[in-house]
Amino acid sequence: MSEQGGVELCESMGLLSREQLRQLWGSGVRKYHCNLERSPSYFATLCTTHTIQDKLATIRTAKEMGFTICCGGIIGMGETMRDRLELAAMAREAGASSIPVNILQPIKGTPLQNVKKISEDEIERSVALMRFIAPKCTLHFAGGRARLSRQATARILRGGMNGALVGDMLTTVGNNVDDDFKLFKSIGYEK
Repeated sequence: MSEQGGVELCESMGLLSREQLRQLWGSGVRKYHCNLERSPSYFATLCTTHTIQDKLATIRTAKEMGFTICCGGIIGMGETMRDRLELAAMAREAGASSIPVNILQPIKGTPLQNVKKISEDEIERSVALMRFIAPKCTLHFAGGRARLSRQATARILRGGMNGALVGDMLTTVGNNVDDDFKLFKSIGYEK
């Protein structure tokens, strides 16, 4: 696919076996995304259907097969700063070249509906410290950034975040792509 149109495929399919990953590779996929979601010490409070070790096993197998790895998580779910930094360190150690940072948007009717939103300052500090933890990884803004002010977004982009996923995200509305490009250009980033 990339030879024909310059498009690089990055699949996000959760836990896969070696055979399933082999099939993806055979179809031309070269990047694999599997979020760790949270640090190991906090993971079980979010997920009971599988373990962080299950996720790391899929990531390890994908890496061994030659996939470029993208793995990150969600901040603002009640974790501590230490948990966020542990998440960034684990993604780095798993071989991630890209770490998407999602910001929780509490959604009514979900178990996290009443979680207090973390402040813009807390998000800025988190990203800046994650940059020190994973200096060679691309930190991507992902879901949840639509709630941030333009000023906070600019500060975060200058203070450690060096990538952004644009458009809508799974369960939340994302930023307007044209507005994103205007913001990126206004702070010195060109497309």
